[in-house]
Amino acid sequence: MTTFASTTTFTVLTCGECHVEFGMTNAMYKRRLEDKGAFYCPNGHRRCFIGESATDKAQRLAGQLDIERTRRQQAQTQLDYARRARKAVSTRLKKVKQRVSHGVCPFCNRTFKALADHMATQHPGYAQSGETP
Repeated sequence: MTTFASTTTFTVLTCGECHVEFGMTNAMYKRRLEDKGAFYCPNGHRRCFIGESATDKAQRLAGQLDIERTRRQQAQTQLDYARRARKAVSTRLKKVKQRVSHGVCPFCNRTFKALADHMATQHPGYAQSGETP
């Protein structure tokens, strides 16, 4: 003769219609929470869980996380582009300022001694400063 001992744990539920308390094994409870399948109270009332299961919630949150990662990556790309563009404009402006301080017209590329003298006497350090006309 062989004896067998088993322990089963139950989750206690209350029927929303007749208010009878009844037990459901933890395994069945978890399965019904996930699959939203129907079960019945002892009086025969059909019950089911509504709402989002843990798996559904995890999938939804994972999707939202992917979207936010993509948005972050796009924002980082735009920031990098803006920084490169700013640096290019800054470099170009610095070159133009140096040429003007040496008396070169930025439009026709002609050198004017009077402009060079004016810049040297009236605006010393113009090319090195952040000053704009």
